[in-house]
Amino acid sequence: MSITIRKATVEDSSIILEMIKGLADYEKLAHYVTNTVEAIEALFFEPNPIVHCLIAESSSKAVGFAVYLFNYSTFSGKKGLYLEDFFVDPDHRGLGIGQRIFDALIQIAQEENCGKMDWVVLDWNQPAMDFYHKYGAKPMKEWINYRLNEDQLKNS
Repeated sequence: MSITIRKATVEDSSIILEMIKGLADYEKLAHYVTNTVEAIEALFFEPNPIVHCLIAESSSKAVGFAVYLFNYSTFSGKKGLYLEDFFVDPDHRGLGIGQRIFDALIQIAQEENCGKMDWVVLDWNQPAMDFYHKYGAKPMKEWINYRLNEDQLKNS
């Protein structure tokens, strides 16, 4: 099976949305998805995009994706790569596609001279944790994620 990893184009916007929905279904969070093709087109493909996407293809069919952005570490003085979403279609798991995507992200982080690469994993997603541990990744147990949602931002 031939796998291609490529940067997404604006023509992939509906595919990106379907992958987001697939990930949300897997994570039992589909009820939170309010994203649209138009929002993806606006943020992923503006002249200076804040978010980026890789698409994995097999036989010209999208079978996985990764959404990432760059952040900044005041401690190191370097940018970091933040992996927002990472998903391989369930029918295509176990074929090395996730590894190919993750390796491509590591290569991007190296090319961009990033000092770190971060992501979060749901506490029940042991297959994902096992995958990341193979790379030597360690959980940051001393850090607790906090969030203000859209309504809280509006009302603060």
